[in-house]
Amino acid sequence: MDRQITCVTRKMPPTEDCTCIEYVGTADSDRLIPVSEVVKRIEKGKDRFYVLEYETQAKVYVDVAQRGDLKYIRTEDYDSSADRLLKIGDCDVTNRPSYFEASMLVVGVKDAFDSKSKATKKGST
Repeated sequence: MDRQITCVTRKMPPTEDCTCIEYVGTADSDRLIPVSEVVKRIEKGKDRFYVLEYETQAKVYVDVAQRGDLKYIRTEDYDSSADRLLKIGDCDVTNRPSYFEASMLVVGVKDAFDSKSKATKKGST
C-alpha cells in the first residue's frame, strides 16, 4: 500500500541528514510510526512510503539506507540536508499517539474487556 508521509519527528539535536528522523506521520493514520517499523514494512514489501514534491505534487518514494548498524529512511541517493523528508513539517506530537502507545491502548482495552467477561462468566455460574 502506498502511504504518504505528512510529517516527521526528529532526535534532538537534529542532524543535517535523515538519520535524525525518529517517527513519521502519515495521511492515513493518526498514529506516529517509528522509523524502525517503516524500514521493516518497506523491506518486507508491505508498504511503500512517499512524500509529495512541493512544486509538482509528484510522489517521491522513500528508500531504506544504512550507516553502520543504523537503518533509516531517505528520499535521495545520498545523505543531504536537502532531502525531501527534512523539508516536510514536524508532527504535532501533542495530538498524535505513537504507533506503540496506540497498540498498547488496544491491548489494554482488550485485557480489560477479557477480565470483565471472565468475571461475568464466574458470576453467572
